[in-house]
Amino acid sequence: MIATHHPSKPALEQILRYLILSIGFIVILVSQLALATSPKPQGRVEVPLSTYEQLIKQGQQPPLSTSYALGRSELEVQVRNGNNHQYATIVAEVDIDILEPRWTSVPLLGIGATITRAEKNGQPIQLVPTLNGHHWLSQEQGTHHLSLHYQVSLQQGAQSNFITLPIPEAAVNRLRLTVPEPNLDIAITPATAMQSQSTSTTTHVSADIPTSSQLAISWRSAQQVHYSMSRAHYQGKVLDDAIEWQGMLDVEVFHAKAGVVPILPNHVTLTEVLVDNKPASVRIEEGFFAVPLVTEGKHQIQVKYQIPIQRDQGQPVAITPIPKVPMSSFSLSLPGKKALQVEPRTAIEYEQSDNQTQAKMFIPMTDRVSLSWQEAVPEDVTVEARANAAIYHGFYAEEGVVHAKAVVHYDITRGETSSFILSVPSDVQVNKLNASVDGLSDWVVAGGETPQDHKTLTLFFNRKITGKVQIHIDYEKLFSTEEKQPLPLPLLQADNVHRQRGMIALLASNELSLKPEQTEHLSKVGENQLPADVRNAFAHGVAHTYKYSQTDARISVVTMAPERKQGKFDAQIHTLISIGEVAIKGTSTVKVAVKSGALAELVMTLPNDVSLLSLSGPSIRNHKTAPHQDRQQVHVEFTQEMAGQFNIDLQYEQLIQDQSKPVTVPRLNVQDAQVEHGKVAIEALTAVEVQALETQQLSTVDINELPQQLILKTTNPILLAYKYLHAEPPYSLILKITRHQEMDVQNAVIDQAHYHTLVTNDGLRVTRAQLNIRNSRRQFLRMTLPEGASVWSLTVNHRAEKPAIAGNDANTVLVKLINSHQGFPIELVYAVPSKKMAFRGNINASLPMPDMLAGKTLWDIYLPYQYEYGKLDSSMNESQSLTTTNPQQKMQAARSLPQAPGFPIAVPSQGVHFQLEQLYASESGEVPTFSISYTSEEGVTFGSLLTIVGTLLLWLGLSVLLLRPARVSATMAAGLMATGAIATAVAFSYLASPTSLASLTSIICLAVLAGIMIVTKVRGLRSQRSNNSESA
Repeated sequence: MIATHHPSKPALEQILRYLILSIGFIVILVSQLALATSPKPQGRVEVPLSTYEQLIKQGQQPPLSTSYALGRSELEVQVRNGNNHQYATIVAEVDIDILEPRWTSVPLLGIGATITRAEKNGQPIQLVPTLNGHHWLSQEQGTHHLSLHYQVSLQQGAQSNFITLPIPEAAVNRLRLTVPEPNLDIAITPATAMQSQSTSTTTHVSADIPTSSQLAISWRSAQQVHYSMSRAHYQGKVLDDAIEWQGMLDVEVFHAKAGVVPILPNHVTLTEVLVDNKPASVRIEEGFFAVPLVTEGKHQIQVKYQIPIQRDQGQPVAITPIPKVPMSSFSLSLPGKKALQVEPRTAIEYEQSDNQTQAKMFIPMTDRVSLSWQEAVPEDVTVEARANAAIYHGFYAEEGVVHAKAVVHYDITRGETSSFILSVPSDVQVNKLNASVDGLSDWVVAGGETPQDHKTLTLFFNRKITGKVQIHIDYEKLFSTEEKQPLPLPLLQADNVHRQRGMIALLASNELSLKPEQTEHLSKVGENQLPADVRNAFAHGVAHTYKYSQTDARISVVTMAPERKQGKFDAQIHTLISIGEVAIKGTSTVKVAVKSGALAELVMTLPNDVSLLSLSGPSIRNHKTAPHQDRQQVHVEFTQEMAGQFNIDLQYEQLIQDQSKPVTVPRLNVQDAQVEHGKVAIEALTAVEVQALETQQLSTVDINELPQQLILKTTNPILLAYKYLHAEPPYSLILKITRHQEMDVQNAVIDQAHYHTLVTNDGLRVTRAQLNIRNSRRQFLRMTLPEGASVWSLTVNHRAEKPAIAGNDANTVLVKLINSHQGFPIELVYAVPSKKMAFRGNINASLPMPDMLAGKTLWDIYLPYQYEYGKLDSSMNESQSLTTTNPQQKMQAARSLPQAPGFPIAVPSQGVHFQLEQLYASESGEVPTFSISYTSEEGVTFGSLLTIVGTLLLWLGLSVLLLRPARVSATMAAGLMATGAIATAVAFSYLASPTSLASLTSIICLAVLAGIMIVTKVRGLRSQRSNNSESA
């Protein structure tokens, strides 16, 4: 039987001292660990603004692509002759370095090449075709040698051939070109150090090509020019029947093999030829006298020859052959005072003496010069101007006045003049005058002091006028409407002319026409006798036409109302019938084609129950409606007589009296039209079903047969389409309209709602709401803000606006919207005050509720750094939590936000970041909210210490219960354990202290307690052995 040993009193006291020291050491150790693991506030780094901007620019610069490099390229180009065309074969040898062991796309050739073979290091490879050309893909790092064989077609011009080659963009390209033609002029772009060599059958070219993706090559046959004749001077004098010329020709010989230089045709009388002031031999070459030149350099050929003068056509004429030279000068001496004429025409400079005329001139490049001359006109002799005149009068009358337009054709047959004089009746007022030639400086009307005298109209020009000139004169004459006597028409006469004639045209205006009563020395002719330009100058129709050839011609007229003759016309009517809720609206275009005569008015008819909304067209004075039998007439009056083709557009409306009965489509007709036809299209403006119950005189047509202008009048689909060919009997169209109830759809939508909420230490919650809205008819957006919210700023489509309060609800604001199907942004910034953040607490927030469908809602929440946060509780889905923003992220976020003018308020994006999202949040019926608990840094530290102390008290009480010291009761041990449990519970529940800290403390305490118990057990065994040995 083993006796139980209890520790003595001194031993228990020593154990308790060890236990207390161990607990103190544990408290210090765990406290340091807790402080080390507690969250640290975020630090700040300040740098100069210039350094910060430089760092940002460096971050924005794209990295250079250095995954490959093209080295030297060898290009072998050979031009070949195919079947009826030429083409080039190209072999490109290029070295490529792949710098990184990853897939790399290397561009080789641009578009336009037909690749026949591609090899890498002698092995076939595949190329990738793209929109920009052919690429090679490789992931093998190192140097690769590629060989490309491809063909390109030539383009042949009138005088040259050219080709455009795609080539690799290598650093250095060496070109070798072979063309199967000798002696070619070849141009290569771009190229340097080009060398050319020609054989009897081919031309070889080598060149260096800079870095380029394309190469242009053109060539043509070389032109062999052996000599150039640049200047010539001829000195001539008149003999009896000939002109003797002495010419000096400047010639430059480029090649010794130039041979002979032709100078003059062999039919001239050649008297002397010198080359460089030495007699030269002359030979005949192809009908020309030619001089041999075998020495390179500049030479001067002097030639003397005679040309016969021809006098059989009156004035003397001499035709002089010359070589074609760019610069040729002539000097000719003529006996007496002569006026020289030269062909081709050129300026002539004269030097005249008493018995001789010296004429000098430069001749354009030609092979012959014709010279003729006559006696010069003495300077003191003045040539008298001689002219004929034709005067065309046009008269039309208005109330109390006769308007006249005279077109005067002057033909100056000799000499020149700077003024023209006409006689004008004294009772005429000249209003306007212009001429067909430039230079009319002024005109003056003088005389006419008595009714019997005529006025004189003088026109002044600032230069001499020759040839033909046309003058337009507008004038008028007043008359009394009370007198019934014939009215003499005022005629103009041209003074100082050799011969004059004229014509009179009586025109018919809209108000009055002129009827001839008395005529003298006039002959009635047709309207076609008027010249076309004169007829176009008259603005009214011609009723009567007369001509005269004597200056005493007279005509008197009486005024009367013009006879109205209805013109003959056809009408084409295109109508769009639009069926609405309560009315049928018609839009018609009437195309009138006047075949003969003219129209002063137009009459159309509509049903009596139709209201005419608008009518428009050219030259409409007014329009009015009046009932006529069982329909109503629309009278359209024009400001002028209408001829040709014109359109009248009408809009009219018919109310639908009974929605359940069939509806007769209103019909538009044009009265007195010889032919009337048209097309009718039916559309629906609302949700109705349209069916044709009865059609008479109508034929169904396809939608594509409708006129384009009729289809463009609507954006709705055409339901029915008809055509009719006759107005009599009239067509009839009865429709059955079935109405369907329309469903309401969204007329405005929020594509995305993005909210940014910043919570400050003072408890202020600032939210920026960014909404992207598409709207068709909504006037306001109604947003219900959280309780106590105050609006800071509002922008709509980047313009500052002011919100309105909805009624008596201060938390509901109205935001004015714009109509936009493309979408526009709205930014609203508001703040909600709350309690200041304390030692510990909860943060609660909610989003505003828009009265509009929101597709996607995002909510970014930024909380202060200096707190420890619990788990986020929200009705939305959490997509990101417990992250912090850095300066770069802040800058990118700021750049992504739209910048609004006016006075927008920025909301910083910094702190502990949570991101929530939800689809169709506005349709869930709940206000999106979030709630989260927080603990300050002091609370976290206190909670950590409280956790450590509570855990230690628990283990201390447990140790007392296990060791049972004499001076400590079980009640005290239970109290220690209760106190530790309460402290730990407070730290866990209220201060959100981590459980890992309690676990660590428990492990250490357990190890210490186990060590103490082991030491105590060992000492007890040793003491027992000692006692046993003593008793023995």
